[in-house]
Amino acid sequence: YVLGTHDQIRLSTRCVGQPQARVAAMLLLTLPGMPTVYYGDEVGVTGDDDPDDRRTYPWADLGGTPDNSMLAHYSALAKLRKASPSFVVGDLRMLLADDAKGVVAYGRKESNSAALVLINRGDAPQTIDVPLTGYLPNGVRLFSPFAVNMASPAPVFVTNGKISVQLPAFGGLVLANYNTD
Repeated sequence: YVLGTHDQIRLSTRCVGQPQARVAAMLLLTLPGMPTVYYGDEVGVTGDDDPDDRRTYPWADLGGTPDNSMLAHYSALAKLRKASPSFVVGDLRMLLADDAKGVVAYGRKESNSAALVLINRGDAPQTIDVPLTGYLPNGVRLFSPFAVNMASPAPVFVTNGKISVQLPAFGGLVLANYNTD
């Protein structure tokens, strides 16, 4: 998957604000396949139509101003992907998609590793109930190794075949359990 190329308006320009670009990066690095980051997207390079979308990388030692906060975001996502086998080889299961609310939830699972990705692309907070019957058993403890536009919540437990989580506007959350025997 790719979010940007030399033939399209830069991700940071297309997104209304930084939270949307962060959520997009979260999708890129948690969906199946090999993520590809167009140079500069990881530091918030902006640019309109060609040739403006081919701006040079903003090397700090050459007077550029890379967005180090965005770089830390991409780095944390890459570290999360590397640490969790479910993001590399795990199966994908769509668990919830609600266009009216602007929310989506999907799971990535392999033998002893599971992760859920919950996203609110809307401009209002949403409480979402993610059905997990037949996917994760009741009582499974899920912790949050990564969050976008929110503090990581306390552990969440699968109860009555679901979890319920509040997501802020333009927010996202990864919930994981690396031992789901």
